[in-house]
Amino acid sequence: MGRLRSAVGLLLLLAGCQARDPDTRVNGTEVNPRTAVEQLGGRVTVDEADPARPVVGVDSGGNARVRDEDLDDLAGFPGLRAPDLRGTGVSDAGAARLASCAGLEEVDLRDTAVSDAGAGRLARALPRLQILR
Repeated sequence: MGRLRSAVGLLLLLAGCQARDPDTRVNGTEVNPRTAVEQLGGRVTVDEADPARPVVGVDSGGNARVRDEDLDDLAGFPGLRAPDLRGTGVSDAGAARLASCAGLEEVDLRDTAVSDAGAGRLARALPRLQILR
């Protein structure tokens, strides 16, 4: 679970929402976060039009072991616009964590445990957010 948590943390770290060191540790080894995400099956999307190339999208790869608590690092990540959480173990509690990410434009919650009520609360918190269900 530690490696998975590191992978998810890396996915969220790459979203650019929080200033952290450019390198991180996976299994005790310092690695470039993008490389680590790709090695673990995740993908990031960058804004090619921005010279800084910020990460604006994170694809969890449909990893069903991704849980609500793995989304904690999303809070306050202004660059993240489109997390793809399809097929993960995220529930209403995870959707509530997303409500603090004001820059979100779209979130894919298909094939998750997020209920209609949980999606509704998220929609009310972020009225411009498009929620894919």
